[in-house]
Amino acid sequence: MWCGLCHTCNILQFEEPGPEVVTFYEGRGLPRHYSETLAPLQHLQSVHFTVQKRTPGKISLLSGVAAKDTFWHGECSSCMEMVYNDETFYQDWTMKKQKFLDDPEKPKPPRLEKVEWVFRKLLDDPGDNHLSDLEDISDDEEEIE
Repeated sequence: MWCGLCHTCNILQFEEPGPEVVTFYEGRGLPRHYSETLAPLQHLQSVHFTVQKRTPGKISLLSGVAAKDTFWHGECSSCMEMVYNDETFYQDWTMKKQKFLDDPEKPKPPRLEKVEWVFRKLLDDPGDNHLSDLEDISDDEEEIE
């Protein structure tokens, strides 16, 4: 996933159980880079992201109303862990994102109502026993033959 703060591509890592779906309204939740890219889509009303996550992590991203309070717009776990704990930085970063949303001159999809993030567990996650179960099945099949 692309982080608008450090400008790198990362896999998210949340505390367990972590959110499965987080939904934002009124233009919130869409990273600025995506917003600028999707701006020409005049009739776009919703954006749906499905991104991978690793477990366990140190960051808590709550769903529902609490997620709206975090003003999360796709920042990676590393940035959240490092800079979200700095209250001054967090307030400045949040204000910058709000100014972008409030400025009618900034490029963004004009009719965007809903941004939904769906989080799926990374299949090769070391904490996921699913792959080791598959390897065990494969070994059993070889023994039968």
